[in-house]
Amino acid sequence: AQAQTETAFSEKQVEAALTLRFAYIETGDTALDRRVRAGLKGLGWELFKRTAVEPGEPHAVTAGVDALELYPMIFFAPKRDQDQLSDAAISALNAYIRSGGALVIDTRDLSPGSQSGSSLSGILDGLDAPPLAPTPENHVLHRSFYLLDNFPGRLGAGSLWIDLHDRNSDSRRADGVASLFIGGSDWISAWAIDEQRQFMFTMDGRERQRELAYRFGINLVMYILNGNYKEDQVHLPALLERLGEETPPEEGERIRTIIPAPQSDGDDDD
Repeated sequence: AQAQTETAFSEKQVEAALTLRFAYIETGDTALDRRVRAGLKGLGWELFKRTAVEPGEPHAVTAGVDALELYPMIFFAPKRDQDQLSDAAISALNAYIRSGGALVIDTRDLSPGSQSGSSLSGILDGLDAPPLAPTPENHVLHRSFYLLDNFPGRLGAGSLWIDLHDRNSDSRRADGVASLFIGGSDWISAWAIDEQRQFMFTMDGRERQRELAYRFGINLVMYILNGNYKEDQVHLPALLERLGEETPPEEGERIRTIIPAPQSDGDDDD
């Protein structure tokens, strides 16, 4: 018998395999990459404080070089003059999306009268992007942890465009969870913290908006990690009602008990 060839894994791969981590695509712009890393660290800190999710330090990745499938969420904040991604990068991102990964693109270009993601023209040519539409009001992203009316970032609450695989039963994949999220609200800057865990960027007096930006980030992560479990809860009262109406056994009387549907895991006051 021939000995198995031992596969060598990089230190980064081992870290990503052993600890839940989010990743971001390096752009070559040092200041922008530092901002995105700080944003993911800020979101990770809030997840640690408020939920059972405890992500490790975010990893910088290069699509087409690094093993993207090790990360449940990859964040991409393209430069203002971002070149089109290479064929190798596009191929790697296509494989990542098809395998159930979540690619979040924040163009950070939201302004009055503009369409979120307008700067993406040409950047993602070749990406196997499914049909996109603004997040419906009844989508589980609005209630996966907190109850939210919209998804603001540092620049306000623009549209969050998602793929329609989780709305179309004929094309469901990855348990019906969306794989592509695009917006221009600059969530990453609203989340960003420094080494002392102080906010790095002002919100122009709208600190309440920063809190809502964090809540969106937490909802997004919970949706990506847990799928549509929250959407399935809408059927729970009917199931419990049916259980309570079962015919009692002959040997004794059964007490009919209806258990109330569970409340949201997060703060439902907003």
